[in-house]
Amino acid sequence: MLVNPANAHNTEITLRDVEPAARAIGLQIQVLNASTSREIDSAFASLIRERPDALFVGNDAFFTSRRVQLATLAARDRIPATYSNRDYVEAGGLMTYGTKIADAYRQVGTYAGRILKGAKPADLPVVQSGEDDTFYLDLCDKAWLAVRIDANGWQVVRNPPVKFVRRRGMLPLPIPVTSGSIWESLKDLQRFVNVGGDEFVLVVSWLLAALRDRGPYPVLFVWGEAGAAKSTLLLVLRALIDPNTAKLRAPPHDNRDLFIAATNAYLPVFDNLSFLPPWLSDTLARLATGGGFATRQLYTDDEEKLFDATRPVLLGAVENIVIRGDLADRALVIKLKYISAKKRRREREFWPAFHRAQPKILGALLTAVSRGLKALPEVKLREYPRMADFAEWATACERGLWVKGTFARVYEANRQAVVADIVEASLVGQALQSFLSDCEEWTGTATELLARLNEQVDEKQQKSKWWPKGANALSGKLTRLGGDLRKLGIEISDAGRQARTNRKLIKVELRPEEEETPRQDR
Repeated sequence: MLVNPANAHNTEITLRDVEPAARAIGLQIQVLNASTSREIDSAFASLIRERPDALFVGNDAFFTSRRVQLATLAARDRIPATYSNRDYVEAGGLMTYGTKIADAYRQVGTYAGRILKGAKPADLPVVQSGEDDTFYLDLCDKAWLAVRIDANGWQVVRNPPVKFVRRRGMLPLPIPVTSGSIWESLKDLQRFVNVGGDEFVLVVSWLLAALRDRGPYPVLFVWGEAGAAKSTLLLVLRALIDPNTAKLRAPPHDNRDLFIAATNAYLPVFDNLSFLPPWLSDTLARLATGGGFATRQLYTDDEEKLFDATRPVLLGAVENIVIRGDLADRALVIKLKYISAKKRRREREFWPAFHRAQPKILGALLTAVSRGLKALPEVKLREYPRMADFAEWATACERGLWVKGTFARVYEANRQAVVADIVEASLVGQALQSFLSDCEEWTGTATELLARLNEQVDEKQQKSKWWPKGANALSGKLTRLGGDLRKLGIEISDAGRQARTNRKLIKVELRPEEEETPRQDR
Protein backbone atom coordinates (compact mmCIF):
# COMPACT_ATOMS: atom_id res chain seq x y z
CA MET A 1 0.00 0.00 0.00
CA LEU A 2 1.50 3.33 -1.08
CA VAL A 3 0.83 6.40 1.11
CA ASN A 4 2.17 9.95 1.31
CA PRO A 5 3.68 10.67 4.76
CA ALA A 6 3.60 14.40 3.99
CA ASN A 7 -0.19 14.19 4.11
CA ALA A 8 -0.32 12.77 7.62
CA HIS A 9 -4.04 13.26 8.25
CA ASN A 10 -5.12 11.56 5.03
CA THR A 11 -2.64 8.72 5.58
CA GLU A 12 -3.95 8.14 9.10
CA ILE A 13 -7.56 7.94 7.86
CA THR A 14 -6.63 5.56 5.04
CA LEU A 15 -4.66 3.18 7.27
CA ARG A 16 -7.40 3.25 9.91
CA ASP A 17 -9.89 1.98 7.32
CA VAL A 18 -7.68 -0.41 5.35
CA GLU A 19 -5.73 -2.29 8.02
CA PRO A 20 -8.73 -3.75 9.94
CA ALA A 21 -10.42 -4.70 6.68
CA ALA A 22 -7.27 -6.47 5.49
CA ARG A 23 -6.94 -8.44 8.75
CA ALA A 24 -10.59 -9.48 8.54
CA ILE A 25 -9.99 -11.27 5.23
CA GLY A 26 -6.54 -12.59 6.05
CA LEU A 27 -4.42 -10.13 4.03
CA GLN A 28 -1.08 -8.75 5.16
CA ILE A 29 -0.48 -5.05 4.45
CA GLN A 30 2.97 -3.64 3.73
CA VAL A 31 3.04 0.17 3.85
CA LEU A 32 5.38 2.08 1.52
CA ASN A 33 5.95 5.83 1.82
CA ALA A 34 6.52 8.31 -1.00
CA SER A 35 6.21 12.08 -1.08
CA THR A 36 8.41 12.87 -4.11
CA SER A 37 8.82 11.44 -7.61
CA ARG A 38 12.19 9.95 -6.62
CA GLU A 39 10.62 8.24 -3.61
CA ILE A 40 7.95 6.76 -5.91
CA ASP A 41 10.77 5.22 -7.99
CA SER A 42 12.35 3.86 -4.81
CA ALA A 43 9.03 2.41 -3.65
CA PHE A 44 8.65 0.50 -6.92
CA ALA A 45 12.21 -0.78 -6.62
CA SER A 46 11.20 -2.21 -3.26
CA LEU A 47 8.07 -3.73 -4.81
CA ILE A 48 10.17 -5.54 -7.41
CA ARG A 49 12.17 -7.18 -4.62
CA GLU A 50 9.15 -8.05 -2.44
CA ARG A 51 6.80 -9.10 -5.28
CA PRO A 52 3.47 -8.41 -3.50
CA ASP A 53 0.20 -9.78 -4.87
CA ALA A 54 -1.14 -6.31 -5.56
CA LEU A 55 -0.65 -2.60 -4.94
CA PHE A 56 -3.18 -0.15 -3.53
CA VAL A 57 -2.33 3.52 -4.12
CA GLY A 58 -3.79 5.72 -1.40
CA ASN A 59 -6.02 8.70 -2.12
CA ASP A 60 -3.68 11.70 -2.28
CA ALA A 61 -3.45 14.84 -4.41
CA PHE A 62 0.29 14.38 -4.95
CA PHE A 63 -0.21 10.85 -6.21
CA THR A 64 -2.95 12.05 -8.55
CA SER A 65 -0.54 14.62 -10.00
CA ARG A 66 1.93 11.74 -10.61
CA ARG A 67 -0.65 9.30 -11.94
CA VAL A 68 1.13 8.81 -15.28
CA GLN A 69 4.36 7.89 -13.48
CA LEU A 70 2.53 5.49 -11.15
CA ALA A 71 0.55 3.79 -13.92
CA THR A 72 3.65 3.46 -16.11
CA LEU A 73 5.76 1.93 -13.36
CA ALA A 74 3.01 -0.53 -12.38
CA ALA A 75 2.61 -1.65 -15.98
CA ARG A 76 6.38 -1.91 -16.51
CA ASP A 77 6.88 -4.04 -13.41
CA ARG A 78 3.69 -6.07 -13.99
CA ILE A 79 2.21 -5.17 -10.62
CA PRO A 80 -1.62 -5.25 -10.50
CA ALA A 81 -2.58 -1.93 -8.96
CA THR A 82 -5.83 -0.26 -7.98
CA TYR A 83 -6.26 3.46 -7.51
CA SER A 84 -8.54 5.93 -5.77
CA ASN A 85 -10.14 7.59 -8.81
CA ARG A 86 -10.78 7.19 -12.52
CA ASP A 87 -8.10 9.70 -13.56
CA TYR A 88 -5.48 6.99 -12.95
CA VAL A 89 -7.23 4.57 -15.31
CA GLU A 90 -7.39 7.23 -18.02
CA ALA A 91 -3.63 7.63 -17.52
CA GLY A 92 -3.12 3.89 -18.14
CA GLY A 93 -3.77 2.40 -14.70
CA LEU A 94 -5.40 -1.00 -14.34
CA MET A 95 -8.52 -0.36 -12.27
CA THR A 96 -10.31 1.87 -9.78
CA TYR A 97 -13.40 1.81 -7.60
CA GLY A 98 -13.60 5.60 -7.59
CA THR A 99 -15.00 8.28 -9.86
CA LYS A 100 -13.28 11.14 -11.68
CA ILE A 101 -12.22 14.00 -9.43
CA ALA A 102 -13.72 16.58 -11.78
CA ASP A 103 -17.06 14.74 -11.70
CA ALA A 104 -17.01 14.65 -7.90
CA TYR A 105 -16.43 18.42 -7.75
CA ARG A 106 -19.13 18.94 -10.33
CA GLN A 107 -21.56 16.98 -8.16
CA VAL A 108 -20.60 19.14 -5.18
CA GLY A 109 -21.47 22.19 -7.27
CA THR A 110 -24.83 20.64 -8.17
CA TYR A 111 -25.59 20.04 -4.51
CA ALA A 112 -24.58 23.59 -3.61
CA GLY A 113 -26.79 25.03 -6.35
CA ARG A 114 -29.83 23.06 -5.18
CA ILE A 115 -29.25 24.13 -1.59
CA LEU A 116 -28.97 27.80 -2.61
CA LYS A 117 -32.30 27.43 -4.41
CA GLY A 118 -33.99 26.28 -1.21
CA ALA A 119 -33.48 22.51 -1.04
CA LYS A 120 -32.80 21.04 2.39
CA PRO A 121 -29.45 19.22 2.60
CA ALA A 122 -31.05 16.29 4.42
CA ASP A 123 -33.50 15.80 1.52
CA LEU A 124 -30.83 15.60 -1.19
CA PRO A 125 -30.36 12.08 -2.59
CA VAL A 126 -27.05 10.27 -2.49
CA VAL A 127 -25.92 10.29 -6.12
CA GLN A 128 -23.13 8.33 -7.71
CA SER A 129 -20.75 10.78 -9.31
CA GLY A 130 -19.18 10.19 -12.67
CA GLU A 131 -20.38 9.41 -16.16
CA ASP A 132 -23.32 7.36 -14.96
CA ASP A 133 -25.19 8.00 -18.22
CA THR A 134 -22.16 7.56 -20.46
CA PHE A 135 -21.00 4.20 -21.70
CA TYR A 136 -18.80 2.76 -24.40
CA LEU A 137 -19.36 0.14 -27.09
CA ASP A 138 -16.26 -1.80 -28.14
CA LEU A 139 -16.09 -2.09 -31.93
CA CYS A 140 -13.67 -4.97 -31.39
CA ASP A 141 -11.38 -3.95 -34.24
CA LYS A 142 -7.58 -3.98 -34.37
CA ALA A 143 -7.41 -0.22 -33.73
CA TRP A 144 -9.36 -0.60 -30.45
CA LEU A 145 -11.97 1.91 -31.54
CA ALA A 146 -15.05 2.36 -29.39
CA VAL A 147 -18.27 4.36 -29.49
CA ARG A 148 -18.89 6.82 -26.67
CA ILE A 149 -22.63 7.18 -26.03
CA ASP A 150 -24.31 9.75 -23.81
CA ALA A 151 -27.42 11.92 -23.74
CA ASN A 152 -25.88 14.37 -26.22
CA GLY A 153 -25.18 11.81 -28.93
CA TRP A 154 -22.49 9.32 -29.84
CA GLN A 155 -19.04 9.44 -31.39
CA VAL A 156 -16.31 7.00 -32.38
CA VAL A 157 -13.26 7.46 -30.15
CA ARG A 158 -9.75 6.10 -29.81
CA ASN A 159 -8.27 4.97 -26.51
CA PRO A 160 -11.50 4.95 -24.47
CA PRO A 161 -11.08 5.33 -20.68
CA VAL A 162 -12.38 1.82 -20.04
CA LYS A 163 -10.76 -1.59 -20.33
CA PHE A 164 -12.60 -4.05 -22.58
CA VAL A 165 -12.44 -7.81 -22.25
CA ARG A 166 -12.26 -9.55 -25.61
CA ARG A 167 -13.15 -13.21 -25.60
CA ARG A 168 -12.11 -15.71 -28.22
CA GLY A 169 -14.49 -15.72 -31.17
CA MET A 170 -15.55 -12.07 -30.99
CA LEU A 171 -15.79 -10.35 -34.38
CA PRO A 172 -15.61 -6.61 -35.13
CA LEU A 173 -18.65 -4.38 -35.48
CA PRO A 174 -18.73 -1.90 -38.38
CA ILE A 175 -18.03 1.77 -37.74
CA PRO A 176 -21.55 3.24 -37.34
CA VAL A 177 -22.68 6.13 -39.52
CA THR A 178 -25.62 8.52 -39.54
CA SER A 179 -27.77 8.91 -42.61
CA GLY A 180 -31.12 10.72 -42.57
CA SER A 181 -33.73 10.11 -39.88
CA ILE A 182 -33.33 7.18 -37.52
CA TRP A 183 -36.68 5.79 -38.62
CA GLU A 184 -35.67 5.78 -42.28
CA SER A 185 -32.43 4.00 -41.35
CA LEU A 186 -34.24 1.43 -39.21
CA LYS A 187 -36.65 0.73 -42.06
CA ASP A 188 -33.61 -0.76 -43.79
CA LEU A 189 -33.55 -3.36 -41.03
CA GLN A 190 -37.03 -4.50 -42.03
CA ARG A 191 -35.61 -5.64 -45.38
CA PHE A 192 -33.58 -8.28 -43.56
CA VAL A 193 -35.98 -9.61 -40.92
CA ASN A 194 -39.28 -11.42 -41.30
CA VAL A 195 -41.14 -9.17 -38.86
CA GLY A 196 -43.26 -6.09 -39.33
CA GLY A 197 -45.84 -3.97 -37.56
CA ASP A 198 -46.08 -4.55 -33.81
CA GLU A 199 -43.49 -7.33 -33.86
CA PHE A 200 -40.94 -4.96 -35.39
CA VAL A 201 -41.53 -2.53 -32.52
CA LEU A 202 -40.67 -5.31 -30.08
CA VAL A 203 -37.54 -6.36 -32.00
CA VAL A 204 -36.21 -2.79 -32.13
CA SER A 205 -37.01 -2.28 -28.43
CA TRP A 206 -35.10 -5.46 -27.62
CA LEU A 207 -32.11 -4.21 -29.65
CA LEU A 208 -32.14 -0.89 -27.80
CA ALA A 209 -32.20 -2.70 -24.46
CA ALA A 210 -29.36 -5.02 -25.52
CA LEU A 211 -27.22 -2.03 -26.54
CA ARG A 212 -27.54 -0.50 -23.09
CA ASP A 213 -24.76 -1.01 -20.55
CA ARG A 214 -27.03 -2.42 -17.84
CA GLY A 215 -29.95 -4.81 -17.46
CA PRO A 216 -32.39 -6.23 -16.91
CA TYR A 217 -32.69 -7.51 -20.46
CA PRO A 218 -35.76 -9.24 -21.89
CA VAL A 219 -35.34 -12.65 -23.51
CA LEU A 220 -36.36 -12.49 -27.17
CA PHE A 221 -37.97 -15.77 -28.21
CA VAL A 222 -38.96 -16.32 -31.85
CA TRP A 223 -40.87 -19.34 -33.06
CA GLY A 224 -42.67 -20.53 -36.15
CA GLU A 225 -42.80 -23.31 -38.68
CA ALA A 226 -39.84 -24.33 -40.81
CA GLY A 227 -39.23 -21.75 -43.51
CA ALA A 228 -40.12 -18.71 -41.37
CA ALA A 229 -36.51 -17.40 -41.32
CA LYS A 230 -36.11 -17.78 -37.57
CA SER A 231 -32.39 -18.53 -37.75
CA THR A 232 -31.87 -15.63 -40.15
CA LEU A 233 -33.51 -13.24 -37.70
CA LEU A 234 -31.29 -14.51 -34.88
CA LEU A 235 -28.18 -14.15 -37.04
CA VAL A 236 -29.07 -10.59 -38.07
CA LEU A 237 -29.70 -9.50 -34.48
CA ARG A 238 -26.48 -11.15 -33.32
CA ALA A 239 -24.52 -9.38 -36.08
CA LEU A 240 -25.91 -6.01 -34.96
CA ILE A 241 -25.05 -6.46 -31.27
CA ASP A 242 -22.36 -9.09 -30.71
CA PRO A 243 -20.98 -10.78 -33.84
CA ASN A 244 -19.18 -14.01 -33.05
CA THR A 245 -17.65 -16.94 -34.86
CA ALA A 246 -19.98 -19.24 -32.89
CA LYS A 247 -23.11 -17.73 -34.39
CA LEU A 248 -25.88 -20.02 -33.14
CA ARG A 249 -25.51 -22.48 -30.30
CA ALA A 250 -27.23 -25.73 -29.44
CA PRO A 251 -29.14 -25.81 -26.13
CA PRO A 252 -26.90 -25.98 -23.02
CA HIS A 253 -26.77 -29.26 -21.11
CA ASP A 254 -26.81 -27.73 -17.64
CA ASN A 255 -26.51 -24.49 -15.66
CA ARG A 256 -22.74 -24.59 -15.88
CA ASP A 257 -22.80 -24.69 -19.69
CA LEU A 258 -25.28 -21.81 -19.79
CA PHE A 259 -23.29 -19.53 -17.51
CA ILE A 260 -20.02 -20.35 -19.27
CA ALA A 261 -21.69 -19.36 -22.56
CA ALA A 262 -22.94 -16.15 -20.94
CA THR A 263 -19.48 -15.40 -19.56
CA ASN A 264 -17.73 -15.92 -22.89
CA ALA A 265 -20.25 -14.01 -25.00
CA TYR A 266 -22.33 -10.93 -24.30
CA LEU A 267 -25.24 -12.32 -26.33
CA PRO A 268 -26.00 -16.04 -25.90
CA VAL A 269 -28.04 -17.31 -28.86
CA PHE A 270 -29.69 -20.75 -28.77
CA ASP A 271 -31.50 -22.03 -31.84
CA ASN A 272 -33.55 -25.11 -32.76
CA LEU A 273 -34.84 -25.65 -29.24
CA SER A 274 -37.42 -28.41 -29.00
CA PHE A 275 -38.14 -28.18 -25.28
CA LEU A 276 -37.29 -25.96 -22.32
CA PRO A 277 -36.80 -28.11 -19.21
CA PRO A 278 -37.84 -26.34 -16.01
CA TRP A 279 -34.22 -25.83 -14.86
CA LEU A 280 -33.30 -24.10 -18.14
CA SER A 281 -36.42 -21.94 -18.16
CA ASP A 282 -35.74 -20.80 -14.58
CA THR A 283 -32.04 -20.14 -15.21
CA LEU A 284 -32.75 -18.10 -18.34
CA ALA A 285 -35.12 -16.00 -16.24
CA ARG A 286 -32.32 -15.42 -13.72
CA LEU A 287 -29.89 -14.55 -16.49
CA ALA A 288 -32.26 -11.88 -17.82
CA THR A 289 -32.43 -9.99 -14.54
CA GLY A 290 -29.08 -10.96 -13.02
CA GLY A 291 -28.12 -14.17 -11.32
CA GLY A 292 -25.20 -16.30 -10.29
CA PHE A 293 -24.13 -19.92 -10.34
CA ALA A 294 -21.47 -21.69 -8.31
CA THR A 295 -19.79 -25.03 -8.97
CA ARG A 296 -16.65 -26.85 -7.94
CA GLN A 297 -13.68 -25.74 -10.01
CA LEU A 298 -12.33 -29.28 -10.12
CA TYR A 299 -13.93 -32.54 -9.07
CA THR A 300 -10.90 -33.23 -6.88
CA ASP A 301 -11.10 -30.12 -4.70
CA ASP A 302 -13.57 -27.96 -2.83
CA GLU A 303 -12.76 -24.66 -4.55
CA GLU A 304 -15.79 -22.95 -6.06
CA LYS A 305 -15.95 -21.35 -9.49
CA LEU A 306 -18.44 -18.49 -9.46
CA PHE A 307 -20.35 -17.21 -12.47
CA ASP A 308 -22.41 -14.03 -12.29
CA ALA A 309 -24.01 -12.39 -15.31
CA THR A 310 -26.92 -10.37 -16.66
CA ARG A 311 -27.36 -10.88 -20.37
CA PRO A 312 -29.76 -10.36 -23.25
CA VAL A 313 -30.65 -13.75 -24.72
CA LEU A 314 -32.01 -14.91 -28.09
CA LEU A 315 -33.98 -18.15 -28.42
CA GLY A 316 -35.44 -19.85 -31.48
CA ALA A 317 -37.79 -22.84 -31.82
CA VAL A 318 -40.45 -24.33 -34.06
CA GLU A 319 -43.07 -24.43 -31.28
CA ASN A 320 -43.91 -22.01 -28.50
CA ILE A 321 -42.01 -23.53 -25.58
CA VAL A 322 -42.02 -20.51 -23.22
CA ILE A 323 -44.73 -21.84 -20.91
CA ARG A 324 -43.38 -21.13 -17.42
CA GLY A 325 -44.43 -17.89 -15.80
CA ASP A 326 -41.04 -16.67 -14.53
CA LEU A 327 -39.45 -16.78 -17.97
CA ALA A 328 -42.60 -15.64 -19.76
CA ASP A 329 -42.72 -12.51 -17.58
CA ARG A 330 -39.24 -11.65 -18.82
CA ALA A 331 -39.71 -12.59 -22.47
CA LEU A 332 -40.83 -11.03 -25.72
CA VAL A 333 -42.47 -13.85 -27.70
CA ILE A 334 -42.79 -13.40 -31.47
CA LYS A 335 -44.27 -15.85 -33.96
CA LEU A 336 -42.84 -15.64 -37.47
CA LYS A 337 -44.88 -16.36 -40.57
CA TYR A 338 -43.86 -18.73 -43.33
CA ILE A 339 -41.99 -17.13 -46.26
CA SER A 340 -43.16 -18.31 -49.64
CA ALA A 341 -40.66 -19.55 -52.21
CA LYS A 342 -41.20 -16.45 -54.36
CA LYS A 343 -40.08 -14.15 -51.54
CA ARG A 344 -36.96 -16.05 -50.54
CA ARG A 345 -33.51 -14.54 -51.14
CA ARG A 346 -30.20 -16.21 -51.82
CA GLU A 347 -27.61 -15.89 -49.08
CA ARG A 348 -24.93 -14.66 -51.48
CA GLU A 349 -27.17 -11.65 -52.15
CA PHE A 350 -28.75 -11.29 -48.71
CA TRP A 351 -25.65 -10.99 -46.51
CA PRO A 352 -23.62 -8.56 -48.66
CA ALA A 353 -26.68 -6.30 -48.80
CA PHE A 354 -27.09 -6.53 -45.02
CA HIS A 355 -23.43 -5.74 -44.33
CA ARG A 356 -23.69 -2.67 -46.57
CA ALA A 357 -26.68 -1.44 -44.58
CA GLN A 358 -25.32 -2.49 -41.16
CA PRO A 359 -23.32 0.71 -40.38
CA LYS A 360 -26.38 2.87 -40.98
CA ILE A 361 -28.65 0.58 -38.95
CA LEU A 362 -26.18 0.52 -36.04
CA GLY A 363 -25.87 4.31 -36.19
CA ALA A 364 -29.65 4.71 -36.01
CA LEU A 365 -29.85 2.36 -33.03
CA LEU A 366 -27.11 4.30 -31.22
CA THR A 367 -28.91 7.58 -31.90
CA ALA A 368 -32.08 6.11 -30.41
CA VAL A 369 -30.10 4.95 -27.35
CA SER A 370 -28.69 8.46 -26.91
CA ARG A 371 -32.15 9.98 -27.10
CA GLY A 372 -33.33 7.41 -24.60
CA LEU A 373 -30.62 8.48 -22.15
CA LYS A 374 -31.77 12.07 -22.50
CA ALA A 375 -35.49 11.31 -22.10
CA LEU A 376 -35.22 8.64 -19.39
CA PRO A 377 -35.23 11.00 -16.35
CA GLU A 378 -38.57 12.43 -17.50
CA VAL A 379 -40.33 9.11 -18.16
CA LYS A 380 -42.84 8.02 -15.56
CA LEU A 381 -45.10 5.00 -16.03
CA ARG A 382 -48.47 4.96 -14.32
CA GLU A 383 -48.08 1.26 -13.62
CA TYR A 384 -44.97 -0.86 -13.86
CA PRO A 385 -44.96 -4.38 -15.36
CA ARG A 386 -42.63 -7.16 -14.20
CA MET A 387 -39.78 -5.92 -16.42
CA ALA A 388 -40.27 -2.35 -15.22
CA ASP A 389 -36.80 -1.04 -16.11
CA PHE A 390 -37.04 -2.41 -19.64
CA ALA A 391 -40.51 -0.91 -20.16
CA GLU A 392 -39.28 2.46 -18.91
CA TRP A 393 -36.20 2.34 -21.13
CA ALA A 394 -38.08 1.32 -24.28
CA THR A 395 -40.60 4.10 -23.64
CA ALA A 396 -37.76 6.63 -23.31
CA CYS A 397 -36.26 5.49 -26.64
CA GLU A 398 -39.41 5.65 -28.74
CA ARG A 399 -39.20 9.37 -29.60
CA GLY A 400 -38.46 9.65 -33.30
CA LEU A 401 -39.31 5.99 -33.89
CA TRP A 402 -43.09 5.80 -33.59
CA VAL A 403 -46.09 7.51 -32.05
CA LYS A 404 -45.85 8.11 -28.31
CA GLY A 405 -47.39 5.20 -26.40
CA THR A 406 -46.84 2.67 -29.21
CA PHE A 407 -44.41 0.55 -27.23
CA ALA A 408 -46.69 0.45 -24.18
CA ARG A 409 -49.61 -0.76 -26.30
CA VAL A 410 -47.57 -3.37 -28.18
CA TYR A 411 -45.78 -4.64 -25.09
CA GLU A 412 -49.00 -5.08 -23.13
CA ALA A 413 -50.64 -6.94 -26.02
CA ASN A 414 -47.62 -9.25 -26.25
CA ARG A 415 -47.68 -9.94 -22.52
CA GLN A 416 -51.39 -10.73 -22.58
CA ALA A 417 -50.90 -13.12 -25.50
CA VAL A 418 -48.05 -14.84 -23.64
CA VAL A 419 -50.22 -15.23 -20.54
CA ALA A 420 -53.04 -16.74 -22.58
CA ASP A 421 -50.60 -19.21 -24.15
CA ILE A 422 -49.27 -20.26 -20.72
CA VAL A 423 -52.73 -20.97 -19.35
CA GLU A 424 -53.74 -22.74 -22.56
CA ALA A 425 -50.65 -24.94 -22.33
CA SER A 426 -51.53 -25.94 -18.77
CA LEU A 427 -53.99 -28.79 -18.24
CA VAL A 428 -54.89 -27.31 -14.85
CA GLY A 429 -55.39 -23.86 -16.34
CA GLN A 430 -57.70 -25.20 -19.05
CA ALA A 431 -59.67 -27.27 -16.57
CA LEU A 432 -60.08 -24.32 -14.19
CA GLN A 433 -61.33 -22.07 -16.98
CA SER A 434 -63.81 -24.75 -18.02
CA PHE A 435 -64.95 -25.22 -14.40
CA LEU A 436 -65.53 -21.48 -13.89
CA SER A 437 -67.55 -21.20 -17.07
CA ASP A 438 -70.43 -22.79 -15.12
CA CYS A 439 -69.88 -21.00 -11.79
CA GLU A 440 -68.24 -17.63 -11.26
CA GLU A 441 -67.18 -18.35 -7.69
CA TRP A 442 -66.30 -21.46 -5.71
CA THR A 443 -64.82 -22.15 -2.25
CA GLY A 444 -63.53 -25.46 -0.90
CA THR A 445 -60.46 -27.51 -0.06
CA ALA A 446 -57.71 -28.39 -2.52
CA THR A 447 -58.88 -32.00 -2.45
CA GLU A 448 -62.43 -30.95 -3.34
CA LEU A 449 -61.19 -28.64 -6.10
CA LEU A 450 -59.07 -31.43 -7.59
CA ALA A 451 -62.17 -33.67 -7.68
CA ARG A 452 -64.09 -30.93 -9.52
CA LEU A 453 -61.27 -30.38 -11.99
CA ASN A 454 -60.98 -34.14 -12.61
CA GLU A 455 -64.50 -33.90 -14.03
CA GLN A 456 -63.25 -31.40 -16.67
CA VAL A 457 -60.60 -33.68 -18.20
CA ASP A 458 -60.63 -37.18 -19.64
CA GLU A 459 -58.95 -40.25 -18.18
CA LYS A 460 -55.90 -39.98 -20.45
CA GLN A 461 -55.26 -36.42 -19.29
CA GLN A 462 -55.65 -37.43 -15.64
CA LYS A 463 -52.93 -40.06 -16.10
CA SER A 464 -50.59 -37.54 -17.74
CA LYS A 465 -47.48 -36.60 -15.77
CA TRP A 466 -48.59 -32.96 -16.08
CA TRP A 467 -51.79 -33.57 -14.12
CA PRO A 468 -51.64 -33.23 -10.31
CA LYS A 469 -52.23 -36.49 -8.46
CA GLY A 470 -52.89 -34.93 -5.06
CA ALA A 471 -53.97 -31.79 -3.24
CA ASN A 472 -50.42 -30.58 -2.57
CA ALA A 473 -49.46 -30.93 -6.22
CA LEU A 474 -52.57 -28.99 -7.24
CA SER A 475 -51.77 -26.22 -4.76
CA GLY A 476 -48.27 -25.92 -6.21
CA LYS A 477 -49.53 -25.63 -9.77
CA LEU A 478 -52.14 -23.04 -8.76
CA THR A 479 -49.44 -21.00 -7.04
CA ARG A 480 -47.28 -21.05 -10.18
CA LEU A 481 -50.24 -20.18 -12.40
CA GLY A 482 -51.74 -17.63 -10.01
CA GLY A 483 -50.25 -14.50 -11.57
CA ASP A 484 -51.12 -15.54 -15.11
CA LEU A 485 -54.67 -16.55 -14.16
CA ARG A 486 -55.16 -13.21 -12.41
CA LYS A 487 -54.29 -11.38 -15.64
CA LEU A 488 -57.06 -13.39 -17.33
CA GLY A 489 -59.57 -12.45 -14.65
CA ILE A 490 -59.34 -15.55 -12.45
CA GLU A 491 -58.50 -14.82 -8.82
CA ILE A 492 -57.22 -17.55 -6.49
CA SER A 493 -57.03 -16.71 -2.79
CA ASP A 494 -56.93 -18.25 0.70
CA ALA A 495 -60.35 -18.43 2.35
CA GLY A 496 -59.36 -19.37 5.88
CA ARG A 497 -59.93 -22.88 7.29
CA GLN A 498 -62.83 -25.24 7.73
CA ALA A 499 -64.30 -25.00 11.21
CA ARG A 500 -64.69 -28.77 11.58
CA THR A 501 -61.47 -30.12 10.03
CA ASN A 502 -59.20 -27.03 10.17
CA ARG A 503 -58.25 -27.72 6.54
CA LYS A 504 -57.25 -24.79 4.35
CA LEU A 505 -59.89 -23.42 2.02
CA ILE A 506 -59.29 -22.11 -1.48
CA LYS A 507 -61.46 -19.52 -3.16
CA VAL A 508 -61.54 -19.20 -6.96
CA GLU A 509 -63.60 -16.56 -8.70
CA LEU A 510 -63.96 -14.66 -11.94
CA ARG A 511 -63.03 -10.99 -11.55
CA PRO A 512 -62.57 -8.09 -13.98
CA GLU A 513 -59.14 -8.23 -15.62
CA GLU A 514 -56.48 -5.99 -14.13
CA GLU A 515 -55.32 -3.14 -16.32
CA GLU A 516 -51.52 -3.14 -16.33
CA THR A 517 -50.65 -1.17 -19.43
CA PRO A 518 -47.48 0.85 -18.72
CA ARG A 519 -48.90 4.20 -19.88
CA GLN A 520 -46.94 7.43 -19.57
CA ASP A 521 -47.79 10.36 -17.37
CA ARG A 522 -45.67 12.60 -19.50
